[in-house]
Amino acid sequence: CDALGNLASGPTPANQDAIYEQGGLEAIFAAMQDLPDEATVQQVACQALYFLVWENARIMEDIVNCDGAAAMENALKAHRWHAGVQHWGSNALALFNAVEDGKS
Repeated sequence: CDALGNLASGPTPANQDAIYEQGGLEAIFAAMQDLPDEATVQQVACQALYFLVWENARIMEDIVNCDGAAAMENALKAHRWHAGVQHWGSNALALFNAVEDGKS
């Protein structure tokens, strides 16, 4: 997740698309689901999601379909005292919600 987050940051559409097309989104959600008690994994997963969603409607749509908001909310609830999870999780969720609110 950390490597994917670093590649997606910038953010550059080419990197976002390459990560998406190679199954990066599924890998991030799998890591979040498989390692819910690992705060560092949850932090870097939320960071990667934040950068992947940035101005990318196609990836946003897949995150909606994968119930990505729930994954971010679960990370925030499970790691209430971890500053990194709280920072990246809340920022990713805010960006996600802002885009979703703009659609209604």
